[in-house]
Amino acid sequence: MKLSKNILSSLLAQQARDGIYTQPSFRSVVDRALAQGRLLLRCCIGRAKSKKLCHTNSRSLETVEKSTSNKLGVLQSTNRNQWEGLWTKYFKCEGFVKRFLNNCVSNSLAAQLRRNAARWQMSQGRDAVPLIAFVGLGLVKGPTLLSKKEELESVCWEIRDVFSQFPCTVTNREVDVELPDTTVENLKIGNVIAKGCNAVVYSADWKSETTSGNRMEFTDCELGSSPETGTKISCEKLSEESVYVDEAVHPTSNLTSLIPEGNFEEFKLAVKMMFNYDAESNAGAILNAMYKESLPAWVGFVGKKSFSRSRKSTKKRLLPHPNIVEMYLAFADWVPLMPQAKLLYPHALPVRLNSEGYGRNMTLFLVMKRYHCSLRNLLKAKNLDYRTSLMIFTQILEGVTHLLRHEVAHRDLKSDNILVDLSHGFSQPLVAITDFGCCLTDGLKLPLPTEDICRGGNLALMAPEVLTAEPGPFSSINFSKSDIWTVGTLAYEIFGKKNPFYPDSPVYLDSYTYTDEQLPPLPSEVHVVLQKLVKDLLKRDPDKRPSPSFAATVCQLLLLAPTHWFSTPPSHQVVLNWLVSLAGFTVCQSRVIKDHRLLRVNPVEWTLQATFLSRVHLEEVMRALKYISKLCEE
Repeated sequence: MKLSKNILSSLLAQQARDGIYTQPSFRSVVDRALAQGRLLLRCCIGRAKSKKLCHTNSRSLETVEKSTSNKLGVLQSTNRNQWEGLWTKYFKCEGFVKRFLNNCVSNSLAAQLRRNAARWQMSQGRDAVPLIAFVGLGLVKGPTLLSKKEELESVCWEIRDVFSQFPCTVTNREVDVELPDTTVENLKIGNVIAKGCNAVVYSADWKSETTSGNRMEFTDCELGSSPETGTKISCEKLSEESVYVDEAVHPTSNLTSLIPEGNFEEFKLAVKMMFNYDAESNAGAILNAMYKESLPAWVGFVGKKSFSRSRKSTKKRLLPHPNIVEMYLAFADWVPLMPQAKLLYPHALPVRLNSEGYGRNMTLFLVMKRYHCSLRNLLKAKNLDYRTSLMIFTQILEGVTHLLRHEVAHRDLKSDNILVDLSHGFSQPLVAITDFGCCLTDGLKLPLPTEDICRGGNLALMAPEVLTAEPGPFSSINFSKSDIWTVGTLAYEIFGKKNPFYPDSPVYLDSYTYTDEQLPPLPSEVHVVLQKLVKDLLKRDPDKRPSPSFAATVCQLLLLAPTHWFSTPPSHQVVLNWLVSLAGFTVCQSRVIKDHRLLRVNPVEWTLQATFLSRVHLEEVMRALKYISKLCEE
C-alpha cells in the first residue's frame, strides 16, 4: 500500500507538471485508482514477476505491442514516454512498462466516453458518485438513522413544500400580459391618494386595451390633466361593491371618512411617483439609485428591456408575500404634469413644468395594487374587536418574518407604512407592509464608522440598540431584531391604546432611556400571553427578544389552536396530526374560496393559515405551546 501511495502521488505530480491534471480532487483520484486498479494490484503482489519479464526478447515485445495497438485502436492522449520514464524509475523494468502500456493505459477514447456518460447518467449531472448501496442500507436501517422527532419534522417539511407553492402564499405570479413599452402614457391617472415628502400616490388603471394573444396593445387615451390646464377631471365616486360589508353596523359615513373617494372598479391600481432631485435623468441611473423602492416589484423595465427576479443581478429582489405590498411594475419615465401637481408638490417638478421646481426630468414610477387605506386611518376611523386586532398584528409579524428570511431590514415601520385591504369587510382586513425606501438589503449589519451613517426612518420608533450605537472604526449596528421591536410598539396602537413612544402619549417613553419595567400594559381584554409577548418584544436587550418567526407562531396558535392545549401541552404526535388536518382543511377551502359569501369561508383567515403552514416547524410550534402554557399556568 505504501508503494501504491507513492505511485499515485508521483503520477499526479508528473501530470500536474505537464498540464494534464491541473486541479486534482479526491473524487478524481479515487476514479483514477478504480479505473487502473489492475495496475495497483500488480504493483503490490507482482513485483517479482515484473522483474522476470525484463529478460523477454525484444521481438516478442514488439509483436505484442503491435497486435495490442491494432486490437484496441486509438490510444489516449497521454504521453507514453512520460509513463515509461515514471515506471522505469520505480521498477527498472522495461517489460513491466510494456505490459502496463498495453493492458492498462491503452484504453480507447470511446470506452472512456462511455464510462463518463454512464457516470453522468447515474448521478443526474451532479458532481457526485452515486452510492446505491447506502440507499438500501437507509431503507433497512431507517429507525436507527433518524430520531422520532426528526421523522415527525420531515412531515412538516412536506407541508412547507406544498404551501410554499400555494396560490394565496405565492402572489408572485408574473404579470399576465407582455407590455410593449411601459410608460406613463399607458396609464389612466385618477386623483391623489396620498402624498409624502419623497413621493405622491395616484389612483390609476391601464388604458382601454385590446388583447391579442399574450400581448396588450393600448389605444390612445388622454393622460389625466391637472386643473391648471383647464381640463375638467372627473371625480371618483365610492362604489358600494368596493368594500364587502356583511355587517349592518358600519354606516356609510364611516366608509366615506375612511376610504378616499374613488371608484375601485375604474381605478384598480395605484401609481407611486418618486420625487427625483439627485439622480441623473437616465433610466438605468434612476433604477440603480432608487432600487430599494422597487424591492418588492415583480417586473421592472429599463426602456423596452425588462428585468425580473429570475435575472441574475447584484441587486436583491424581494420575493412577494401576502403581507408585503403587491407591486407589479417599476419603470423610469419622463415626469408628466399630474393632477394637482402644482398645488401639492410644485418644487418636485422639473423646470420645464415649473420654473421654480428643483426636480429632474425623469423619475421612478411604481405600479401596485390599490389598497383602501393605511393602518393609521383604519385605527382612527374604527374601533376593532380583539380578534380582528390579533389578525392584523399576526399579519405584520408574518411580513417581518418574510423580510428577515431574505435578510432585509425595513427600518421605517409605522402605521402609515402599513396598507389595509378591506375588500372582505372590516372584520377581515388584509394588511401589507410598504415603503422600502429606508430598508437595508446588504445584510442585517450596518457598519457605523461615523455619525453620518443613516440609521433608519422614524426616530421615535427606532430600536434602542440602533439609537444608542456609538460610531467607531469597528462599530456596527445589528438590525436583525430592530423591526420586531418596532412591531411591539405598534401593538399598542393596534389594540386600542396610544403608542407610548410618541410624544402625545399619556405615558411617554424615550427609546433611548426607557427601562423594561416602565412599559405600560395593554388593554385588559388582551390575552395574557399576548401581553407578555409584547413586553418581550420591547426588551432593551435584543438577545432577549423572541424572533419574528416565533412571535408569529405564538399569535397563530392563539388564533388557530384548541384552547385546552394552552393549559396542557400535547405530544409531538398530537400536534403533528393537528397540523396535517389543518393543512388538509386549508387545501379543501381553496376549492370553494370563490363562494365565500355562501359557505362563510373567510379568505383572509384562509390566507393566514396557508402563510403559517408555508413556514411551519414542529419544534417551533412545540416551543410556542410551552411558552403559552407556562404563562397560562401563572
